Amino acid sequence: MDNTANNQILAACMDDQDDWLNDLLGQGDFDISFTDDNGNTALHYAAMNGSLACLELLVRVAGIEINRKNTRGTTPLHYAVSFQDDTDVALEMVNVLLDAGANPKIQDANKQSPLSVASTRPDDDDMKELLSSVLMEDEVVDDYAQEDDDDIDDSMAVE
Repeated sequence: MDNTANNQILAACMDDQDDWLNDLLGQGDFDISFTDDNGNTALHYAAMNGSLACLELLVRVAGIEINRKNTRGTTPLHYAVSFQDDTDVALEMVNVLLDAGANPKIQDANKQSPLSVASTRPDDDDMKELLSSVLMEDEVVDDYAQEDDDDIDDSMAVE
């Protein structure tokens, strides 16, 4: 496969060119898992550059790896949390990624989760609150699943 379309997809995400990205995706001749030399996918590029519209297009592409790590262990969610140019865009990117199944517990090579990255942003309580609430929801679901498992085990016990 010629990597021209793949490189153009990365470029479109880097420059927030959602119309161009939409055209490229519509042509169908691309590898959505294509990475640069640092392991960054188009989703990484969209998140690190605040390309919200591109990110929204990408999360709907079949086969997209929402939690893909680059060579430094960084996921698109890490980049979205770290985006500093516009806190509203950062928050919306985080929302989109979480809705698409991004895992806020994944740690990068420095053992930093997206929540710990967000904690370095003193002015962004909304981001910390969003990530904390998702983590708490996960714990409630895990606790509920554990209770269900306990109930099943108890009901199957032979006395």
